[in-house]
Formats: sequence, structure tokens, C-alpha cells
Amino acid sequence: MGVLYQVAPLNDEIRPWLDDFEIDHGSLPDGRHPTGEIVAAAVLALARDDIEENAGEEGVQYAIGMANVEGETGDWALCEVRAGSPTSISFEKGSPELNATIVKEIARHCGPMVLIPDTGEAPAVITADTDITELIANWEHTRSR
Repeated sequence: MGVLYQVAPLNDEIRPWLDDFEIDHGSLPDGRHPTGEIVAAAVLALARDDIEENAGEEGVQYAIGMANVEGETGDWALCEVRAGSPTSISFEKGSPELNATIVKEIARHCGPMVLIPDTGEAPAVITADTDITELIANWEHTRSR
């Protein structure tokens, strides 16, 4: 069984919930929902080894794979972008590090974002300046794996 990750912009609606987890979001500005074009640009900007785009009536799914040192598929992500207003983004399973890296790229355009695992563990606030290696090392969700 894998983890489903939801992505939401940092805003006044989500701040009290982050406070419940004692997650510092301090003076960060609000983020905004990305457009489908911003998500596509974020995925493509990573220029990973393998990106497959599948468009349907309800949105787009990106399957992103990274080759490891041996040239075999290593980390991967499955990013679902549901059309509508606002655009809905989620990751089905996949590498928390790669998922966070994609969210960081989205945050470059849309401001702070929150990556929320469906496990009940604390979410992660991700900005354009987030050190992903440090985030993964200190995030409760990844430490419990």
C-alpha cells in the first residue's frame, strides 16, 4: 500500500492546521493554486530521464522516472493534475524526495506549498528555497519509513 500525497497552497485556511502540528510557517506569504501549465512546466523543468504524459477528460497524469547510477529506474513519481478551478494536484505513491522536488519547482511560481501525506503524519511546507535533502532528512513522514 502506498501513500497518496495532496498538494495545497499555504494560505489562511491551512495555517491553523499547520499550527496543530507545530509546523513553523512564520511570515511566509500565501501561495496560490498553480495552473496546469505551471505544473507541466515544473515537471518538464526537472528534465528527468523518463516523463510520460497521459491526458484525459479529467486532467493530466505525469509518470516521472529517474535513472539511478546503474542506469535502471530509481526514484519515480506519479503526478495527477485534475482540471478545474482551482487545479488539484496529488502524487500517487512515488518517491517523497522527487514529489517534494516537483512541489518546490511549483513553489517557484506560486509561492509556498504544502505537501500532505495521507498517513496522518505531519505535512511539509515547501518554498522555492527549501533544501530538499534537509527536508527529507527531518520530515517525520520520511523518518518513519
